[in-house]
Amino acid sequence: MSERAGKTRIAVLGGGIGSLSAVYALTSEPGWEERYEITVYQLGWRLGGKAASGRNAALNERSEGRGAHLWFGFYENALGMMREVYRSLGRAPGTPLASFKEAFAVGKALHLASGAGHRPTWPLALPPNDEAPGTGIPLPSMWSYVGQMLAWIVDSIPHLHEDYGDYAALLSAWDSGARGILCGLVERAQSLGITSYGEDRPASGGLADSMLLRAAAAGATIDEELGDHQLCRAWAAPLLFLAEECFSRLADEPDGILYPLFLGPLKLGLALVRGILGDRLYTPGRGLEAIEGEEFRSWLANHGASQELRDHPLVGALYAAFFAYEGGDAERPSIAAGTMTQLILRLFFTYRGALYYTPAAGAGEVVFAPLYLLLRDRGVRFRFFHKVKALHVADGEDAIEAITISRQVVLKRRRGGYDPLVGIKGLPCWPSTPRWEQIVLGHDPAVQALDFEAADSPEVEVFRLRRGQHFDKVILGIPPGGLAKVCRSLVRRAPRWEAMLANLRTVAVGGIQLWLYSNWAELTGDPEPPLAGSNFPTPFVSWTNNSSVIPYEVWTGKYWPGSVACLEATIPDAMLSPDEDGDGVGERWLRAQAKRWLSSHTRSLWPEGTAGFTSGIDWSLLVDPERRMGEGRFEGQHLWSSTKGAGRQVLSLPGTARFRLRADRSGFSNLLLAGDWTDTGLNLGCIEAATISGFQASRAICAAPAVIIGESKEEDVLAESPPPRVRSPGLETVKIAALS
Repeated sequence: MSERAGKTRIAVLGGGIGSLSAVYALTSEPGWEERYEITVYQLGWRLGGKAASGRNAALNERSEGRGAHLWFGFYENALGMMREVYRSLGRAPGTPLASFKEAFAVGKALHLASGAGHRPTWPLALPPNDEAPGTGIPLPSMWSYVGQMLAWIVDSIPHLHEDYGDYAALLSAWDSGARGILCGLVERAQSLGITSYGEDRPASGGLADSMLLRAAAAGATIDEELGDHQLCRAWAAPLLFLAEECFSRLADEPDGILYPLFLGPLKLGLALVRGILGDRLYTPGRGLEAIEGEEFRSWLANHGASQELRDHPLVGALYAAFFAYEGGDAERPSIAAGTMTQLILRLFFTYRGALYYTPAAGAGEVVFAPLYLLLRDRGVRFRFFHKVKALHVADGEDAIEAITISRQVVLKRRRGGYDPLVGIKGLPCWPSTPRWEQIVLGHDPAVQALDFEAADSPEVEVFRLRRGQHFDKVILGIPPGGLAKVCRSLVRRAPRWEAMLANLRTVAVGGIQLWLYSNWAELTGDPEPPLAGSNFPTPFVSWTNNSSVIPYEVWTGKYWPGSVACLEATIPDAMLSPDEDGDGVGERWLRAQAKRWLSSHTRSLWPEGTAGFTSGIDWSLLVDPERRMGEGRFEGQHLWSSTKGAGRQVLSLPGTARFRLRADRSGFSNLLLAGDWTDTGLNLGCIEAATISGFQASRAICAAPAVIIGESKEEDVLAESPPPRVRSPGLETVKIAALS
C-alpha cells in the first residue's frame, strides 16, 4: 500500500538502539497506528546491536554481553526514553526490575588509575542532584559553561594549599606587578558596568575574597546578565588571570598542596576556558565545530596545557571510555577537539541525578527486552532472522526502490512468528543462542553450530521488498562497518556516501567478563565498592562492576559468585589479518592479553584479590563450574570480540565529522538514518548519540519529537531569539569536596 492510498509503511533495518529509538518516538505519537505500519528486520535472534546480551542456559543462565555500556548522567534522551519505557510498561511493584530506579544503578564515583603514591586508584565523584533525565532542561550556552568552570575554579583554589586558605593570603604572596594587573582588570570590568564586581575600587594591596567569589558566582548566567560577548570577556578576564597566577604560585610550593590529583581537573577546566576564549568559540558560526579538525591533546597544548596535564588520569580515562585509539592502538589516542570538549562540558555540568548509571542486569533484560515488549504491544512487527543484503536505488530518482533480504531459518510456526524471549526468575530475557525449539532442524548440532549474527551467516531464502508494495520509507540502522556491501548502489549514485564509508574510521573492541567468589568489597577493601573505572593498564583500560546481575542469574550454593566484572579493550588492527577469521584472531589475542593482564595488573583493580604478595590474580577466586585448576579457570569465563562488520566501534577522529550524514539528510528522499555514526550534534560512539539520531529520524517522518536536547552543541543565549533558560541544581558550582 502506498503513502497516497493509506498508511505509510516503514521498513526499519537493524535492531540497535538507534533504530529502536526511532520506532519508540514514532509510536509515542497519539494515533500513530492510523498513519504508519512499522516492521523491524533483524539479523539473528535478538535486538541490541553492539550492546546486545543474552542468558547462557548451559552456564547457570548467566548474563553474557558485549561490554558494560555506562550510561552517563548527561544522556538526557537515552535515559529519559528508558524512564518512559518503564513507566509505560507498568510492571507490578515487587516484580523483577519493575521500575527505572530498580533497573539502573546509580554510579557515585568513577575510579581512575593514577599510578601516583600508594593508592592505585582515586575516585572521581560528583555530587548527586535531584534532577531526573528526560525532563527537557535546555543545555547551557558556551558562556554559561565558561562561567561555571571559572566559578568552580575560583571557589576551589583557596582550599588547595595548607598555607593559603583564602585569597588575601594568596595575593599577598604575588609580586606587586601581578596585583596591579589584576586590579586594573577589575577596574575595567567595573567601568563597563559589570555589577558582579561591585563598585568599591580595588585596594592597592589586593582584593577582598568576597568580591572575587561574588563575581565568580555570577558565572552560570553571565551571558543573560550582560548580553554582550565583549562584556562577558571583560567579566572573565580578572578571574582567568587570578586563577593562572594562583596556580603558578602554588606550583612553587608543591609540598603544601592538599589535593595533588585534584589540580588536574582544575587545570583542565582552566585550559578549556583559555581555548574557548582564545578561539572565540562562543561567537555565532564559531562553535565547537571550528576545532573539530584538531586533536584534543594538541589543541590543549596550543593553549598552554602542560604535558603533565595532557597525561592526567582524567584525560586518559575519557579517551578510554570511548575507545578513542586510532587503529585500536592505545599508544595512539585520538579524538576531535570539539567532540572531546563537548563531552567534558556535558559530563561535568549537565548530568542529571548522578554522574553515571549502569544497568542492574544485562543490557538485554534492562534495555532491549523492555523496549521490544513495549513496541510489540504497541503494534510494531518484528522479523527476526532476516539479514539485509542490499539497498537498491531507483532509476532516475534519488529514492530507495527495493531492499534485498535473506531469511536465515525456517520457523516451525510461521504464522505467529518467532518468540524471542525466555523467562528467568520472572524476568524477560534474551537467550545467548536462538530458541532452537522454534526452528526447523533446530535440534541438529550442525545448525546449532552456525553463527546467525555473522554477516556471512547462511540463508534459506532471498527475497525483495519493493517500494509502494512493502515499504514507503526506510530507516537504516546498520553501522558503517556493515554497510559496504549493503549500500553499493547508494555509493555509486551519491559521492557523499562513498566519502562517508571511506573516512569514518572504526575500531575493533572486545572484553572479558569474570565471575568471582569474593564480593567487590572483599576484593578492594572498600566498604562502598565502585561501579566503574578507567585509565587502567592497557589493553583493558576500562572496567565495570556488574555484580548486581547475580540475583537474576541461576546459581547454586556451591558455585554462587560474589561479584561480576567486565573488562574492556580495543584490539589493534595490526593484530588482525585480513586473510583470517577476524573474530577468531581477535579472541585469541584477547585471551592471551587477558591472562597476561590478570597475572600482572590485578592489584591495581583488586588489591585483596592477588596471589600472596604478587600483582597477579589468585586464580582460585574465579568461578568455574568445571572446577579446573589454576589459570585453567579462566576458560570458564566469558570472552567476546567485535573485530569486523557492524560490531566495530565508530571513532571521532579529527576532521571526520564533516563526512557524517545527518539522519534526515541521506540524499535519498525516502531513506532515514539512525545510529551513533550519523551527524547528531554529539558525534560520539555512544548510546546517547544513537538515541538522538533515532529521534531525528522520527522527527523527519512525523515532526516529533520537536525538541531534542543535545542535537546542537550549545545554546546561544545572545542570539536574536534565545530559548528559555531553566535554572537548575545541575548548574551549580562543583565543590572541591566532590573530587577530593
